[in-house]
Amino acid sequence: MARPRFKNLPTEKQHQILENAAEEFSAYGFEKASFNRIIEASNISKGAMYYYFDDKWDLFSTVVLELIGASWGQAKPFPKVSDKEEFWRVMVTFIADMSRRHGDDPRMQGIVRLWGEIRNHPQANALMEEAWKPVMGMLTDAMGRGQELNAVRRDLPLLFMARLAWGMGEHYDNYMFERLNRGVEFDFTRLGELYVDLLRRLIEVKEDSEDFSDLKEPLSPTESSTD
Repeated sequence: MARPRFKNLPTEKQHQILENAAEEFSAYGFEKASFNRIIEASNISKGAMYYYFDDKWDLFSTVVLELIGASWGQAKPFPKVSDKEEFWRVMVTFIADMSRRHGDDPRMQGIVRLWGEIRNHPQANALMEEAWKPVMGMLTDAMGRGQELNAVRRDLPLLFMARLAWGMGEHYDNYMFERLNRGVEFDFTRLGELYVDLLRRLIEVKEDSEDFSDLKEPLSPTESSTD
């Protein structure tokens, strides 16, 4: 992350640097992105840039957290629902809105595509955990409401199911953005229906489902887990 002194810059200058960096990373990926091009586009000296960021990864991390934070800051919380079927209908709209928000922003598309490239970076896991905390919170909250309506199974920990949903969503996003880059057009509501249909098969309460309550404690997060 940026050094605290970065926040002392005028807000417009902060935005300029991060916008230029986001465009550079989206266009070239992490490895091929040029720190010097970002510096030149931002009309700032190299010494000044290193005054605010330790290195290219530090700048990249800041861009990811700021961009994703701004995106999810505009997201509406999961609404109140009164029955199981309404819960799943609303879940479709909720997921479709999330997909549309990413699909409409070229910078978000570029950042999501970069997960595959940076996966082996020693700090990648920590960055991903931090970046997607808001998503995990929303998914966990939504599933908790589903449990109250007996729409979502109770034999597994909420965080475990939220992580399953997030992992599926990561591959869903990568697959979708790869095709968006080829000019393929999507109906985001239909994509939401597909995702929720798959998710529903994993976490919905079913009379004939095997009970895995014996695994609930081993699967529960430990004190050191990121929630």
